[in-house]
Amino acid sequence: MAKRSEIVAAARDWLGTPYRHQGRDRRGIDCIGFTWAVARDLGYESDIPSNYSSSPSGNQLIIGCEKWLVRQERMQLIAGDIAIMWGSTRGEAQHFAIIGETSARLTLIHAWSKHQKVVEHGYDDFWERRLMAIYCLPDTTEG
Repeated sequence: MAKRSEIVAAARDWLGTPYRHQGRDRRGIDCIGFTWAVARDLGYESDIPSNYSSSPSGNQLIIGCEKWLVRQERMQLIAGDIAIMWGSTRGEAQHFAIIGETSARLTLIHAWSKHQKVVEHGYDDFWERRLMAIYCLPDTTEG
């Protein structure tokens, strides 16, 4: 069981880690590996999809999410959530981020190829348009 604040703190501990497609550790990590690594840091065990292309099958990613995360029916983000984003087309999921918060403003914490590292920045209209689904780690609690 993890508190939302613990999830955000664990995610922030990865800030600055280099981006590497299919990376799974602090030498380099991608958005999916980052999400699973944060969960692992908090004591969760899960199967992580592997051997996917740089534009992975959204269906494969969602199947993985459904196996080890709890889907949220709401479309309003809360710090500690895991946001799943559409890819370049609205056909499939292709990006994962953990939601943070600073001064009552939502942020995204994610391994982003554009910046070649794990970053945190404001959640804005660009990302809002890409939001596909919201998940939580099992037994996530407030606080």
